[in-house]
Amino acid sequence: MVAHILRTTLRDTLYRHHEECRREVSQMTPYELRGKIILMGKKLPMDFKGDQTEVTDEDEGAETNKKKDKIRRVPLCKELSDIITLVRTRFLDFQTSKQIQTFREMCSMSEGMAGKLAHGAFAEEFVNHNKLFLTRIFPNGSLALNFQTPGQMMDLYDGKFRQNGGCGYVLKPAIMRDQISFFSANAKDLIPGGSPQILHLKVISAQYLPRPRGSTAKGDVIDPYIMVQVFGIPSDCTERKTRTVSHEGDSPIYEETFEFQVTLPEIALLRFVILDDDYIGDDFIGQYSIPFECLQTGTRLGKLYLEEMYSHFLWRESGKPSWKNHPEYTRPIFEPRSPHHQQSSLDHAATKAGYRHIRLLSNTGEPLENATLFVHVAITNKKGGGNS
Repeated sequence: MVAHILRTTLRDTLYRHHEECRREVSQMTPYELRGKIILMGKKLPMDFKGDQTEVTDEDEGAETNKKKDKIRRVPLCKELSDIITLVRTRFLDFQTSKQIQTFREMCSMSEGMAGKLAHGAFAEEFVNHNKLFLTRIFPNGSLALNFQTPGQMMDLYDGKFRQNGGCGYVLKPAIMRDQISFFSANAKDLIPGGSPQILHLKVISAQYLPRPRGSTAKGDVIDPYIMVQVFGIPSDCTERKTRTVSHEGDSPIYEETFEFQVTLPEIALLRFVILDDDYIGDDFIGQYSIPFECLQTGTRLGKLYLEEMYSHFLWRESGKPSWKNHPEYTRPIFEPRSPHHQQSSLDHAATKAGYRHIRLLSNTGEPLENATLFVHVAITNKKGGGNS
């Protein structure tokens, strides 16, 4: 009955593996599988001749249980087995997987176990395992939902998958895919095949910052500061913060410069967090997370915007940007002795100069109305001045 419902409902969208196909589904690209639904489950042996038999029903979280539960056996009919593409299997260890696991098999493991493998002594083996096989990781203590509790990790997940058009698929860097490459997450020096870069970041100002949601502090004035965090391999993880700007309300000016050396930019993420400095805990105001590789200087990617806020932008005599919150400025204006002598597109000028408006998000990922950061981004391959 279940097999019949799946076939008649999904029809052509149901992917079915054909024997003449030389590659398993785990070896195919998302482009080849676009518009298809892949079923995972238990599968009968290829040489099975009957209509139904029993198979083991292994608990996906069994690897975390110290107590070994008795293996259950459940009935499985051939009709349902025939439309299963990915075969669910239990992970024992990397050596066993390398010897007996096939490309059509996919193991599931808990978030806790995956974290231990990724950060422990088996990190390199875990990377090599996933060059060959698919691994499904499900959250600890909850169902495999598409949305988890708001917070830092959800911000990073959202930021990571914002690239590639937000389609939900991001290709791993070549160093984590190619069989001949060597990758160690714990490396502190140059990684073979990697291209370390230097991020030169200038935090200039913030605009229209709201009061922290649920704040109990008295008064309408906030004292914001900005935390700039880099997430990636352990040697790349770091954070810096600006000074606190007091009594300037929602539009503080910082003009502070930071420099970050990123060993493996392909998997690094940059996160901006705006907090309200307070005696009893610093309240969250907004954040924005973006993959390092989306920090293309001179281009506009993802939700890294140049907002249409020309009314606040002027050029000083030195050619540096300054802010004037005044309603009468409705067009981009350049001071007489500015290096820009003609009215021109501020979008083009700011883009060429490497200046960016970053649209801030709430802790649930929703845009904060008109709230932005104004920064300058430059990336080089060696220490020194940045090229925007």
